[in-house]
Order: sequence, then C-alpha cells, then structure tokens
Amino acid sequence: MFTGVIRALTGGLISLRRALRRPRPGDEDSSEHAFQNNSLAGCPGLFPLSFTVRNEGPRLWSATLFAQSMKEASEVFLRYAGPWICVYDVSHYERDSSGTPSSLVELACDLGLAVTAPDRDVIVMPASKAAVFLEDLYHYNMSMYDIDRCNDADETLAHVLAAMDVRWDQGELVLRVIEGAHFYLNSHDDCYLHIESRSWEHLRDHLRCLLGHYASSRLAVPVALPPAGLVDDYLARYDSMSIVDAQAEVIGGVLRAPCAAEPFHFDGVRPAAVAMVCLDAAAGEWSFEYIR
Repeated sequence: MFTGVIRALTGGLISLRRALRRPRPGDEDSSEHAFQNNSLAGCPGLFPLSFTVRNEGPRLWSATLFAQSMKEASEVFLRYAGPWICVYDVSHYERDSSGTPSSLVELACDLGLAVTAPDRDVIVMPASKAAVFLEDLYHYNMSMYDIDRCNDADETLAHVLAAMDVRWDQGELVLRVIEGAHFYLNSHDDCYLHIESRSWEHLRDHLRCLLGHYASSRLAVPVALPPAGLVDDYLARYDSMSIVDAQAEVIGGVLRAPCAAEPFHFDGVRPAAVAMVCLDAAAGEWSFEYIR
C-alpha cells in the first residue's frame, strides 16, 4: 500500500529516484476528488475510504488514510502548519526538453515561487505557497514537514537526513527526530497518506475531509464537511473507519454508507459494519447511525 521512504546518498547530497506516472482518468479536471481519480481492481465504484489513527504518546498521534490527494490534504494541514514547509523525497514526473527530470527548485521556479534550496531536491517555502506547489504535482512519492523558522542549509539537510532514516512504516516516528515540527506527511501516488501530528484535531479533520469528499463524489454535488463533534464521537468509539462504495446507496437524495471499524482490507475481507454514515444532501445534515 505504501512504499517506504526512498533513501540514497550521492556525493554527500540527497539523490531521489523518480518514476514515470501513467495518466489517470480525470487528471485534467481539478474539480474531481481522489476517490474518482483512482480505481482498484475488484472494488467497483469509487475508491475505498480508509482511516486509522493511533495515539503515539503525549501530544503525538499518527494516521494512515486514503484516498486523499495533496491538493485535498493541504485544505487541512495548512491550518495547523507552522510558517515554513520543507518538501523532499519527491519522485515526480516533470521532465525538461532533454528528458532529464526537473529538480524541485526548477519546478518551484516554473511556478514563480521563491524558495530556499539546501539541495536541488530539498526545498523550503512559506506555508502560504505550499498549495500552489503541490497542486498538479502528481508525484509518486513525497515527504514534508513544517518548521517555525527557515533554518540554514546544513541544519535543514541534517533534519531531512534524520527524517529519511526513520522507518515510519515499522512504527518509528519522524516527529521524534525533528524538534519543532508540528506535523510530518508522506504521500504515495497522490492518494495514500501517512501523517504524524502534535494535534488531535488536525488528524480528525483529515477524516472529516475524507468523508466530505467521498460524499461529494458519490452525490456529484458539493457538500459541507461533517461536524467535528460527530466525527469526534465516532473516534471516541473506534480508531478506524473504512467505507466500500459498492455497499453504499443513495435513496431520495440521502447517502447511506455502512462503515467498518477497521482499515480497508486489500485482501477482499469485508468486516461487518459498525455504523451507517448518512448525509441528507438537500438538508445538509450528517448523522451516524450506530449498529453496534
């Protein structure tokens, strides 16, 4: 599901592997959500929704989730980020006329963004500019964290190298090695996210965003996000949620989607639902009907 962090050191600098991306239907329409822009064999309808949150210690949580693009994720994490964002470990697909992969610095310059670049594949930018850079990047893999000040080049590279040595896919945490960061995020295929945060509300709001974009995709109309209290109540009961679109139905403008209290299983196992996620589109009212 997730690829590990890509690590390679060449001449003391960071060398990042890139992969060629095959276009996905809907890429040309930025109004579509990740649930529409991705597909999974054997799982008809929209891409499944999956979210799991874990308490990792005092004021520290992590979450794995999908389907959420970086454009969609930025709607959430920029509300909790410090003033600067460090982006690195990006496997992207932009190439210049010679066929050489563009560096992150070149991509930023093409967008008219002024960035600090301790390495051609590590950039630091104001958080307010991050959404512009991330939109339409269509990466294979990328990592980022926020910082309160723009560090000097050596300090930034030291932080990045320390972060790249962390195996978060084996339970280690990047936020334990980067002092002052409020969140860390790894995105794979512009769909799957691993997020660490010092804010519970931050990760809760990613689930709210997932639910809102899923419902909007299913109903083909813009919808409001579910209330924070409603999602808080669910997460007080269960630490995971998954929705398989083929099990959902829309009757009379009301979406009813059964959700399981487990992450999505790629092996085809479909756990029993613990609740029905409901949205009356006309009234704009969300509700959770608990089954058990």
